Amino acid sequence: MCDPTLAKAPKDFRDFPKEIAVKVTTPDGKPAKGVPIGSRMDKGQNEKTKEFDGKWTLPESKTTDPKGESEFEYAAPEFMAHSVIAWDEANKLIGFGSTSPASVVGKPEVSIRLRPVCNVTLNITCDALKKSGLTDTFRCQAITESGHWIAFNASKSRRLDFLLPAGDYKLMIYGSTFLPMTYARMTVPENRSAYAAPEIAMEATGLLTLMGKPAPELAEVLGWKGGAVKLADLKGKVVLLEFWGHWCGPCIASMPVLFELHEKFSGKDLAIVGVHVDGDGEVDTVAKLDQKIAGFKKDVWNGKDLPFPVAITSGKRDETSGDRGGSAALYGVRSYPSTILIDRESKVAGHFHARDSKDAVVQMEKLLKDHKK
Repeated sequence: MCDPTLAKAPKDFRDFPKEIAVKVTTPDGKPAKGVPIGSRMDKGQNEKTKEFDGKWTLPESKTTDPKGESEFEYAAPEFMAHSVIAWDEANKLIGFGSTSPASVVGKPEVSIRLRPVCNVTLNITCDALKKSGLTDTFRCQAITESGHWIAFNASKSRRLDFLLPAGDYKLMIYGSTFLPMTYARMTVPENRSAYAAPEIAMEATGLLTLMGKPAPELAEVLGWKGGAVKLADLKGKVVLLEFWGHWCGPCIASMPVLFELHEKFSGKDLAIVGVHVDGDGEVDTVAKLDQKIAGFKKDVWNGKDLPFPVAITSGKRDETSGDRGGSAALYGVRSYPSTILIDRESKVAGHFHARDSKDAVVQMEKLLKDHKK
């Protein structure tokens, strides 16, 4: 969703600039002095409630000088998706400037004219989530029409607010557990200090629709490392279904936690089944998977191999949604690693979130006790 504008680089082009000159002006064109500028706006997270109910901030911001100017470090990979944001909180003014490669090649300067802030309220609904009695965190990224990310907010209350000037925006909305990626458009009208955007309805992921139902067998399995299994045959055990990929750093780093759970509880009615979701069509055999994880076994896993069965599945993406298909789509998996919990009745029970060894062991001891035959 980056700015698609193309520009021909000058003949003497060698690299992108290290810094960008930013010039900020007031609505009437005068230099805006003492105005913070940053690359993104975030809503502060409350450490106690974990809700994003704090104040809006511009992390790592700088301030304009009396001429309304400042230098800003240009980090090309990040700034291809972000704007430079200028926010005059005291006077309720805000503005954005593009930092796409096309906009800075040959002229590394960004001009921003401040405009009045509108307090935008966004309400999101999900009927399936409401009926289930479960909760999720509604997350939303506000994006300019040119594709630059400008503000992020999240809340369990499904009510999100943003500080934006009038204009057209794209919204990327998703949840932490049950809500899939949803895109919407929003127009903030002119000359408004407050605006309630039209309600946005979201569908639930596959996991929410599976809760309390028999766990479906894995789909599009290309092969098995460690021997094939059927989930139905594991009835009577607590099952952890681990969705991961060799291409996922957090997956590799947290795998030793599963090794420890396997060592401690595999003889106490715990079964772990790995689901390797291929990222780019490279891994479709056990031999290819072994080749990909050889370095991790040596450097991260202390020489250990995967001790539980692992299904090698297709990770082909849906052309419309961008989601991975097969088993990942079946269980509504959108982030990696994801661990699905299946109870002793072979029914889907939700997520297993522990990624710390000590916490994981404590949680598993309680689960095995609570899920007694």
